[in-house]
Amino acid sequence: MAQILPMKKNNSILFIFRLMILVLPLTAHAQALFQTGQSLSAPGSVFEVVAVGDIDNNGREDIVTATGFYFSPQFDYQLLVYSQSESGTFPTTVYYPYSNVYPGINSIAIKDVNNDALNDVIIGYGDSIGIFFQNTSGALNPMVSYFSGTSVDDIKVADVNNDNLEDIVVCHWNDNFIRVFYQTPTAFTTNIYAKPQGGYDEIEIGDVDSDGLNDVVYMAGQGIGGFHVFKQNSGGTLNNYISYYPGGGGFQALNAIAIADLNQDGANDILAAKGGNMPDAKLLIWYQDTLTHLLKPSISTAAYEIPSAIEVADFNCDGKPEIFINHGGWNAVTVWSDSSGHYTNYDIYQVSVAQHPKPEALTSGDINNDGKLDIVTVGDFTSIQLLYNISIPTSFTNIDTTVVMDSVVTQHNDFTYYFTTTQIDTISNFAIILTDSFQVRYTYTLFNVITDSVYSRTGNLCSKVYTDVITDSYDSFFDTEIRDTSFWSSTLDTVQLVGISELVAEDIKISPNPFFNELNFQNTANEPTMVAIYDVLSRQILQQIFTNSTTINTAQLAGGIYFYELKNAKRTLKTGKLIKQ
Repeated sequence: MAQILPMKKNNSILFIFRLMILVLPLTAHAQALFQTGQSLSAPGSVFEVVAVGDIDNNGREDIVTATGFYFSPQFDYQLLVYSQSESGTFPTTVYYPYSNVYPGINSIAIKDVNNDALNDVIIGYGDSIGIFFQNTSGALNPMVSYFSGTSVDDIKVADVNNDNLEDIVVCHWNDNFIRVFYQTPTAFTTNIYAKPQGGYDEIEIGDVDSDGLNDVVYMAGQGIGGFHVFKQNSGGTLNNYISYYPGGGGFQALNAIAIADLNQDGANDILAAKGGNMPDAKLLIWYQDTLTHLLKPSISTAAYEIPSAIEVADFNCDGKPEIFINHGGWNAVTVWSDSSGHYTNYDIYQVSVAQHPKPEALTSGDINNDGKLDIVTVGDFTSIQLLYNISIPTSFTNIDTTVVMDSVVTQHNDFTYYFTTTQIDTISNFAIILTDSFQVRYTYTLFNVITDSVYSRTGNLCSKVYTDVITDSYDSFFDTEIRDTSFWSSTLDTVQLVGISELVAEDIKISPNPFFNELNFQNTANEPTMVAIYDVLSRQILQQIFTNSTTINTAQLAGGIYFYELKNAKRTLKTGKLIKQ
């Protein structure tokens, strides 16, 4: 007996995909963001320190670095000036030599130390400080040297006797004093102040007791450790030091310090980098008590590996400073943003220079003439790493939207295929063999619709107008499938004892359903089978090919409704719904 039965199947499914071409939010965004991968380089010796400031008197900030000893006579013991152009690039480099004293430079600063309204470059090297005074032609004069003490570790420049002239404060390796070079209208006078002995030291200057006078903070990088505050008195000198330590016992030495008002209460705080590899790496903050004007006990936060030089700057001009640290041996800079007056999280930026950074191997400045502060770092390489500030405004004054829609037919298929299948079932102890032959005419059409939304945003950041454009594309399509199927059925009844007394199982098995953390799929036809699982938006989330059976781990799936599809090389075997509990 033969039959011809017409059958039709029409499946219509709507899918929507969203593609964000440029991922930037329309809402407020206070996080400081940076672009990595930019660098400046020079042949020969490695760079030891870096500073940023206008030293050619053209209103743009320049980058100044220096080399020490590295078996390269032509390039050792040199000060290098990268002059910034109007377009924010550095097309020229000028070399200025300093005295050949091993191991070379340890610190650098840019300030006006002869009161002529021109920035000068001050370095610490050997047992001396050296000053490159800027001249009226926008160049540096040959270095003038001043003896300071055994092996200069660090220098900082600020007014520490309240006469409105910049002074130079110097600390030395294993010496028991700091030296202050007080600027006068005609020269320098010096004074020394007793301090604990140390090594790998650093100096910072700032008002840390809210009396309107700059104080000197000395950090001991070894030995007694901690930091020691020399408060400026009304007579224009420094009082004996007051000592502060990290607490908690163990090694008390710090890696680097900085001064800033971190919680916007109008009082400066002190912060420090401490420790080596994680979990010993720490960021420490001593907040100033606004009533007593003393420093509170330190707050410790876990930091990234080997925190070295530490600095502070307001990169997004929101009045809340960011902390940034470079990490010796890990080629990284971390940037910490304020969260309600606390610093607990950081972003990591990979750089190619940060091997053994000195305290003056990290700084900030506007190095591309866009009005925002950027990050500059060096450390035992012949290159300077630049992290350009790409922060966006916290609010926008104008948002314009343009919507464009396109509709296209992207695919149309029309073809015919055939297949034959044999099924065996049992009734009691008798076998019935059923053979079916199918002819399928298949039509598939895909209509594609693309909607583009273009957002133009304007806002202010660091006193400059910021504008950007975001393209948000929505890709939706309507999928139509039509199958016209005819089949012929021939049945052969055979009286034959088959030695079994139970029904032959169905080829495809899925269990359990509902499911928890795993799904089992089985095809007893023992043929290559593909299983795919989709969510309610028809997005494929899992796929696997098996021959007889497989178990899929579904622990990562959220609870809800899903759909499955099983296929062999010729056809879809089975589809259905799944429930994750």
